[in-house]
Amino acid sequence: MNEPKKDKLLSRARRLYADGLSLSEVAEALGVSRSTVSRWKHDEGDRGRDWDEERRQRRMSRPDRVMNALDKRFGRMVAELESEGGDESVLKSRYEERLLKLLKVIDLYRDIQGDPAAALSVMEGFVRFCVRNFPEDKLEPIREAVESYLGHLKRKDI
Repeated sequence: MNEPKKDKLLSRARRLYADGLSLSEVAEALGVSRSTVSRWKHDEGDRGRDWDEERRQRRMSRPDRVMNALDKRFGRMVAELESEGGDESVLKSRYEERLLKLLKVIDLYRDIQGDPAAALSVMEGFVRFCVRNFPEDKLEPIREAVESYLGHLKRKDI
């Protein structure tokens, strides 16, 4: 096999494996033997390119996993704020500050992904979570933050 063809197959094998295919499925998709794919994986590992780490990283950056992590973080933030009690204006101020920080994380995720649809998908999931889990009187700061975020996306021509 000539070197450019092998490099192209190797690159595709790495991507397919990172996407969650088994070594056998990668081999079948590329029309090579399983032992060939296994050898490529091993050889690249010896040179410092860990296919399993790439697979873990890809899995962690999936939009559904990111949204799940954001949901959990947001829930913990709200639980902390509600357990503190105290002055409503102080709580609202801290609540809004933390919410805006979370929206910045969503924005960062969008920049990393480079996909506006992913950003809007995460935002939709976030809003659904908030509507399902918070009383009406807690939703106004969320609405304001969401409107601000959508304005930000519009200014960026997304």
